[in-house]
Amino acid sequence: MDDAKASSPEDRLIFSSKARSDLREIRTFTRQTFGEAATERYDALLKQAFIDIAKNVTRPGSRIRPELGQGIYSYHIALSKDRTKETVKNPRHFILYFESRDDKIVVSRVLHDSRDLKRHAIDRAGKAPTRNPGHGRERDRGRER
Repeated sequence: MDDAKASSPEDRLIFSSKARSDLREIRTFTRQTFGEAATERYDALLKQAFIDIAKNVTRPGSRIRPELGQGIYSYHIALSKDRTKETVKNPRHFILYFESRDDKIVVSRVLHDSRDLKRHAIDRAGKAPTRNPGHGRERDRGRER
């Protein structure tokens, strides 16, 4: 009998530094805005979504996103609501991820669904996808208050 521990889906997950920063920001905002109980519920939903994509990279609801880079997928965490016992009324985040050559799932970003994914995505090489000329800074200047 083999005593080696069977690997769990979470063992496949690797989080980029940007994804870790995104998760810290989400947690801080949720705690300050909705309280500790809501933060724990949102954490549980995020964890379930990570498990779901680790079990099946192309699970129903995941979308291949060629505009973000080769092999990049997005998955909205609302699609994992039915697999967690915690209730989150209105989950609002996408997970951007890809499968590495060594069968790991690299979570590159966790972004609010109102954000421009292309603008904030990180591709497989750890770089932001190329933007079209005329987009970006010029457009953003009009938003400054």
